[in-house]
Amino acid sequence: MFSIFRKKRDINKKSEITSISENLENRREYFRVAINEKVLFRLDIAGNLTSWGECILVNISAGGAKVLTNLDFPENVRVIVSFSLENQYTLVAEVVWKNKIHTIYQYGLKWCNISEPVREKLLRELIRYYSQVELGKKKIK
Repeated sequence: MFSIFRKKRDINKKSEITSISENLENRREYFRVAINEKVLFRLDIAGNLTSWGECILVNISAGGAKVLTNLDFPENVRVIVSFSLENQYTLVAEVVWKNKIHTIYQYGLKWCNISEPVREKLLRELIRYYSQVELGKKKIK
């Protein structure tokens, strides 16, 4: 009887480990770093690119970013964001949400067509950036 109980218990532990692993994977996907710095952006409106402008990069993750600007973006627009951490990034995003506060617009962006190697590199740099910010050493370029 004890051996049967033990096997059942081992199975439960394995499923618990799988569940914990899945939760960690989801957390990694949504790991966000507060930046609050000016970065460059431009819009891709049906294949037509606007000139570069500045926005505030509020926070960023390997999956997307939150930006602030005084521009009201048209619907179905792609946003190209350019910033540097350890490497220079120019990433294309789609707007997934929009919020207006007085004359400022907040946008939630989701990176489009970002390769897994680039996403992983960005994630590693964000983790290092976060560690350096915690020590008071770093600003985004």
